Amino acid sequence: PVRVSATRLPELDALPPPTEAALERDIKRARLDRPDVALLARQQAAQRVEVDFRDNQVSPRIDLQGWLAKDFGGGKDELRPLDLGVGVSVEIPLIFRKERGKRDSARAKLSAIDQKLALAGDKVEAELRVAYTAVVASAEIADLAAVHPGDRRAALLQHRGHRGDHGWTKSDV
Repeated sequence: PVRVSATRLPELDALPPPTEAALERDIKRARLDRPDVALLARQQAAQRVEVDFRDNQVSPRIDLQGWLAKDFGGGKDELRPLDLGVGVSVEIPLIFRKERGKRDSARAKLSAIDQKLALAGDKVEAELRVAYTAVVASAEIADLAAVHPGDRRAALLQHRGHRGDHGWTKSDV
């Protein structure tokens, strides 16, 4: 086996111990930086636009119009005054089953993407929490091994006793 000299190994004390605050910060950053989460976030934004469009298609439509007219030049006196007009047009959709179906479908797709995004975020958090736990456990085992140099069994037993798990297997020794 190839053994690395102690001068090439990093000092264990040089590494800062992991903290819960650092873990929470890393979870937030990972949720933003992961490509699978970013892809779902873009899909969610696109689907929100589709939902807004479909909502607009089944909403009542109100059109306002205004006009101003004035005749210049010669002609009848009754045409010379300023002509002012205002108009309102209202359309209320009554039988738009197809549009309502498309709207409901778009909302269902958005809900599915929301759930996928939440699941992806939860997976990221779980992965980081598992890694965090492994780092903390490794640091504890390294500390115990430093207290009991050369006695791996004692370090493992003390570590398991600290965790409340007193069983160990043959492969641990």
